[in-house]
Amino acid sequence: MTAADPRFLAEVLDDLAPLGPIQLRPYFGGVALAHDGGQFAFVMGTTLYVAATDDTRPTMRSHGGRPFQYPTRTGTRTVEAFYDTPTEIVADPDRLLEWTRAAIVARRMGPHRSTQRRRTPRRHQPNVLD
Repeated sequence: MTAADPRFLAEVLDDLAPLGPIQLRPYFGGVALAHDGGQFAFVMGTTLYVAATDDTRPTMRSHGGRPFQYPTRTGTRTVEAFYDTPTEIVADPDRLLEWTRAAIVARRMGPHRSTQRRRTPRRHQPNVLD
């Protein structure tokens, strides 16, 4: 995994200042970002990955977002729970705040794998990225 680029991380944190305190912790060679104790994103190199749900993935994909992937001995593993944030979103502080607020909501919703069964149905959450 690629270590978080310190300059990129500082720029992201500066843009996310309106969210209030963000906790940082090591995350597989990168840095995890948490709000109120819940991880909503992480940085690897110069890429910000944000939490996704079934409701937000289509919008993320339509903007060129891709799920987090990493190599294993048996091939590449894809993690649908986190998507990379396209450059044009990272470059626009207001849009970046929209995406990260959606990611914070996504992490509070519970299970994040689209294939994971939910014990009780959840009410549909509006897609705040549209």
